[in-house]
Amino acid sequence: ELHIPKDLNIDDLVRDYRSSLILHSYEKYLIEEELDSTVSEVQLTSFYEANKEQYQLKNTIVRCNFIKIPLTAPDIDQFTQWWDSENATENRILLEEYAHKNAELSMLEEQLWYDINDVIVHLPKGLVHKGNIHVHKNLQHQDDSHIYFMKILEIVKNNELPPMSYIENQAKKVILHKRKSALIDDKKEALYETELKRNNVKIYNQ
Repeated sequence: ELHIPKDLNIDDLVRDYRSSLILHSYEKYLIEEELDSTVSEVQLTSFYEANKEQYQLKNTIVRCNFIKIPLTAPDIDQFTQWWDSENATENRILLEEYAHKNAELSMLEEQLWYDINDVIVHLPKGLVHKGNIHVHKNLQHQDDSHIYFMKILEIVKNNELPPMSYIENQAKKVILHKRKSALIDDKKEALYETELKRNNVKIYNQ
């Protein structure tokens, strides 16, 4: 305390910090109690149509099934039969169970989109690139240590607009952030007007 500058008022700083904590806690309470966190399909579609140009793709994205299996894994021949089978839906559970137990890496959630670079990085160098990738490509490849299985379900190339499902999570975050800001601003304005009528607001002219 002896070395604190004389013009530094610790009591004022503590008071200001206390006020900030109270304000932060109250805003958190408001958001938990009053914020509507439901985002409907209509709201998502409206946001997408109004803002999709801002999300133009810098890289190609794909929906795919991809599995990387060590050659030491058991029953690879059986897995290959399930993979090649036309009864994809029927074998889906078998594929997922095998991948969970034995795969080094698996991407089997067909509704998800991936940056193509995030897939290529797990394949042998040069095996797949942006120039030779296309829808319904069914790749099976083996090297000294692994066997790779990949099916391309859908592609959207760079410089094109992404599907709504690709930006859905981002869109929800933006929509909810705007709601939070509006809720807090409205509450502040209402409190200000109330206290102004009670003559609890002092206005200082510069």
